[in-house]
Amino acid sequence: MAVSFGLAKKIIDHPTYNLGLALPFVAAFYLLNDTEPVVLPLIGYVFSEQVSDVLKIIGVAFYYAVFLMFFVLAGALSHMTSISKLYFAYPIMVIVLTFVAWITDSGAPKFNLLFTILAVAYLVFSKVDEGNVSLLLVGAVGTLVSLLCFVAGVLWFEEHYIFQSVIADLFGFKGLAPESLKIGWPMLITLGYVLYFAIFQTSELWGDLTA
Repeated sequence: MAVSFGLAKKIIDHPTYNLGLALPFVAAFYLLNDTEPVVLPLIGYVFSEQVSDVLKIIGVAFYYAVFLMFFVLAGALSHMTSISKLYFAYPIMVIVLTFVAWITDSGAPKFNLLFTILAVAYLVFSKVDEGNVSLLLVGAVGTLVSLLCFVAGVLWFEEHYIFQSVIADLFGFKGLAPESLKIGWPMLITLGYVLYFAIFQTSELWGDLTA
């Protein structure tokens, strides 16, 4: 059951609300761990603290939206490749981009690792795909990640901070600031909920299309 924050039922039942539920916690968690001001490339202009925070929140929102978009798109691989084999370029592109991001260690968020797992698994099972492999993979991998988020969130609430290094790597940080750990548990729990909700949305969207 989603957190309502006292909002009307019409709002909390809307997919946009459920998919965006974790965004404020993710943004706050990011700001607590990235305290450096934003510097404009080429000219080296340093933004003020307030402007930097706004730009970072916008950036987090962008990554968040792209993550969910790619998650939904991953469920459509079976449908796309049944139309044209050229769509195999998508999982291959995801694998290459993730590899480049990891070897360059650019400090950018590495949430695309989830899509790399899905892409590799799909390429492995594509020969036996009958139109539902990608949905099954999204359901299986997404449910596992969602479960891990829920479990980690509960343990963080009890001040048992598991997976710290993994979470830091996913966000592109060298480590986590101690003050960010307190907000980590609601972030992880709401992320678990959002992923679980996204699985159902993805299944309904592409399941109806391929039926």
